[in-house]
Amino acid sequence: MDNKETLKSYFSERIDQNFDELKKYYDHYLIEMCEINTLKRETLNCLLFGFYTASITSTSHLLERMMKMALIKFETKGLNLSNHEKYNKAVNHAHNQFDHLKLPKTVSLAKNKGLISSDQFRYLNEKAKSLRDAYSHAQTSVINKDLPQFFSGFLFDFSEVKNNIVNNENVKVTRMIDIAKTSPVIAQIQQENSSKSNALDFFDNVYKILCDIELKLKEEN
Repeated sequence: MDNKETLKSYFSERIDQNFDELKKYYDHYLIEMCEINTLKRETLNCLLFGFYTASITSTSHLLERMMKMALIKFETKGLNLSNHEKYNKAVNHAHNQFDHLKLPKTVSLAKNKGLISSDQFRYLNEKAKSLRDAYSHAQTSVINKDLPQFFSGFLFDFSEVKNNIVNNENVKVTRMIDIAKTSPVIAQIQQENSSKSNALDFFDNVYKILCDIELKLKEEN
């Protein structure tokens, strides 16, 4: 089987495994924030195909973009292209105010303007920011911070193992050793596990907040 056919098989299996769990997100369409439907779909596709680290990174981008867009839309409420000169002036002003800001500031402003609740503010300012920062900077010490400092495993002599197999003998266990979680191989394996555990929950929480912001923007208009 060539690479193309292998990939077709892989993606087909992942769709069969994961689509039903994600269907409700695919079926829901953003209206007030329709401009970021494509970003939402990109993140969902990462989850669908099992690209969990990419999903967390994509969700972080979706979060950053949605907070800035929410503030811009809040500041330009009631305006549209029917009066394009007034709209252009207002949207340029709002863009210059918010587009350069970092997440803690946009989250704080969104709370002050009533776009997010106190609980949502805490989640975005703590859990979401921690995930975003850890993955953006590839800090496995933060991603894997709750794991034990060492992992135990057996040390084998591969030549002996090969001889055991050739001679139909039991593989001899030599000795157990402790490996630091900072070891690149251990750190990467654990990051992959952490990503798989956190990716959908992170997206779900961010998307629920996005939907709440949509409702508030609709009420404002």
